[in-house]
Amino acid sequence: MFVVMVSSLVPDHLRGYLSRFVVEVEAGTFVGKVSPSVADHLWERGVAAIGSGRLTQIRSAPQCEQGFEIRTYGQGAPTVYDFDGIQLIARRQAAQNGEV
Repeated sequence: MFVVMVSSLVPDHLRGYLSRFVVEVEAGTFVGKVSPSVADHLWERGVAAIGSGRLTQIRSAPQCEQGFEIRTYGQGAPTVYDFDGIQLIARRQAAQNGEV
C-alpha cells in the first residue's frame, strides 16, 4: 500500500518515528510503501502524539472510486466528506470582513 503523510507543527519525536517506516521527502512530508496494518499503526501513533499540530494521511485504496482515501486530524485540519463514493475536502473560509 502506498502512503503519504503530511504533518505540520508536530513534535520532533513523531517525525523521527515516521521516518523509520517512510521517507521524509520534504519537511513534514513522508512517502512510502507499507502494509495496511503499518499504515494504520502510523496513523494511530501520529494521532496519539500530534499535540497541537495537524496530520493528513493519503493511502492507496483500490476499493474507492478515486483509488485512494484521505484521513485528517488536528487543529484546523480540513474535513473529509464522502459524497457518493467520492471524497471531498471542506475548509472554512474567512468572511470578507474578517469574521470567521
